[in-house]
Amino acid sequence: MIIFGSRAAHVVTMPVRNSVCSSCSNSGTINLSVFRNHFHVFWIPMFPYSKKGVSQCSHCKNVLTHKEMPERLKNEYHKIKQEHKGPVWQFSGLVLLVFLICFIAFQINTDNKNESLYIQSPASGDVYYQKLPNGSYSTGKVVNVTNDSIYLVFNKFEIAKMSRVYKIDKEENYASEAFSIHIKDLKKMYEDNEIYRIKRD
Repeated sequence: MIIFGSRAAHVVTMPVRNSVCSSCSNSGTINLSVFRNHFHVFWIPMFPYSKKGVSQCSHCKNVLTHKEMPERLKNEYHKIKQEHKGPVWQFSGLVLLVFLICFIAFQINTDNKNESLYIQSPASGDVYYQKLPNGSYSTGKVVNVTNDSIYLVFNKFEIAKMSRVYKIDKEENYASEAFSIHIKDLKKMYEDNEIYRIKRD
């Protein structure tokens, strides 16, 4: 379950000089506080999206929201809100997300380069993840390599989801009889995405 929502972080609290409290009529007792809202996922702040503010009298503790403030106090609030941007850590989740995307892209690129080498130079123990003609998925394992061919033992099981093929990639699931495939045909299967992943331990 994904837990998400929004929270507010304190940006700044500043006294407003020459201000008069509309409740107790004391002068110079108003403090303006600005908060910035951010969206969070699992309590990790992703990005800020709005600011809000309140005023409070230090004498009578009367609190006014932005909409309740008199015009002069509202102008002060807008000025303070523009001058103070808010904490950088409210972008921390977004930064982590960018790093994660970059890492995944780097990993995929590395895997693709490795697989290109694996298909050029097959080795015993390589496991080919295959998309079958009926739309299901299975695996084949290399047991021998000659100059122009490889010998595969095929998995006795199939699975409907590509993301779950690893569950049937077990030693006991492979048949004992091996079949030969010409290396040119193997490369063609890889180019046509019939073999979509190569695992080498």
